[in-house]
Amino acid sequence: MANKDIPNGFKYVSGPFIKKTYLCAASQTIAKGDMVIEDGNGYIAIAASTSGILLGVAEHAKTTTASVTAADTIDVIIGTQDTVFEGQCSGDSTLTMLFTLMDIEGTTGIMEVNENATTESVLRCVGIPGDTDLGTNAIGTNGRVHVTIYRSTWNGGIAAA
Repeated sequence: MANKDIPNGFKYVSGPFIKKTYLCAASQTIAKGDMVIEDGNGYIAIAASTSGILLGVAEHAKTTTASVTAADTIDVIIGTQDTVFEGQCSGDSTLTMLFTLMDIEGTTGIMEVNENATTESVLRCVGIPGDTDLGTNAIGTNGRVHVTIYRSTWNGGIAAA
């Protein structure tokens, strides 16, 4: 049976569960499951395919206007080298992708693992689940994989060992 095409961002699977609350940057639309970054000014912004360092995964949605208020906070599940998240591949999952580096792609609400790109090398594939809460997962098109954040703000942007 074919995998369902449901690019819904990333979800926490296992490992250290560190949740922190941050102030969002102005003019952000962040969905639950989006990868996020620290913008250099102490604010959280949505990650892009060109983001070279990730902080973690948004635990809930947040939209901010051009003028940030004290109420514009978002909870982030921090990506340590041992925190595992699940995401859908934009193409095909394969057994040979295990323990390889890869990028992210997509926009808010539909972020995916870009298994064919290593420009930023921000994720490391650490597993391919059999069953998920979305049903049976098979290797191939729209396959879901387990990843850790390889280049994380949490460890100073230094790649995980």
